[in-house]
Amino acid sequence: MALAFRYLPWVPDLVWRHSLPLRRPGPDLSLSAATACCEKTDHRRFDHLAGGRHLRSLRFFHVADVLRSDAHLTAARAAGSAATPAQLAVIGAAESERKAESASAVEAIREGRLDYVAGWRYGVAHAQSLDKRAFRSLIVLEILGAMITGMGLYKAGFLTNQRPVIEYVRLALGGYAVSTPLVLISLWHMYRDGFSAAADARWMSIPYTTEVVGAVLANASVLLLLVRSGRLRWVFHPLSAVGRTAFSNYILTSLICKVVFSWGPWKLYGKLEFYQWYLFVAGIWTVNLIISPLWLRVFAFGPLEWLWRSLTYWKRQPLLRFE
Repeated sequence: MALAFRYLPWVPDLVWRHSLPLRRPGPDLSLSAATACCEKTDHRRFDHLAGGRHLRSLRFFHVADVLRSDAHLTAARAAGSAATPAQLAVIGAAESERKAESASAVEAIREGRLDYVAGWRYGVAHAQSLDKRAFRSLIVLEILGAMITGMGLYKAGFLTNQRPVIEYVRLALGGYAVSTPLVLISLWHMYRDGFSAAADARWMSIPYTTEVVGAVLANASVLLLLVRSGRLRWVFHPLSAVGRTAFSNYILTSLICKVVFSWGPWKLYGKLEFYQWYLFVAGIWTVNLIISPLWLRVFAFGPLEWLWRSLTYWKRQPLLRFE
């Protein structure tokens, strides 16, 4: 079912990532397997690069290749009038690539504004291309490692808030101590270097995993401590409702965005400034936070959660809360 959703016109890739079949290993086995998976990944990953106000195509790239090309280009430009024919060729190739990327961005925006039927062919081709790159680069092992890590933390009692308070405090302090300086340094270098591909490879891609692991553990520890304290219940109640209907909310959000940005008359794909994205995200979250608690007052599951659960057990599950 999850793989089928992968090739719908809005391409909900998170469902594809969550479709990997897993059982219930113990915490030690889960964390060991996660480590093995993460160690086997190479340095390729998904990368979003912005050009002006438009997002360029999602792509994989190898950090070493990007840095090597940037070094050759920098040396060629530094040579000036003494540049060799090979260095002149490097400069020419870089200029050609820049023009090609600009044209590609325009084409990507055109495709992103296509309606449901016309956009399906491009969406399937895009999904197939990403799937091939994901398996060739072994990034699927990184995804699998993250999933198994979560399973291990759950089985170990971390995600169920059963560990001693001091463990969460130490993880929060240690995670932020590692991730915050790395993120700030990376952003400063990205801004200084004009958000170039080389700067992204050097300052974002290389420390990426360290930043993510530290920040995720720190953020999770803080949230779990807040939940344990019993404070901010008015915040966590609607959030927990969104979590319990996460699959339905995810598909609903995808459909709303496709209607607003592509399928509907507005065709906003590629038109919004960065600050406008955040306003739209806030609007989507408002919808999720309002309808999810209201739905769960009557029903036991979200509609798609109920469908998935019924298919899993191959038996119709009760949908109403008091059924």
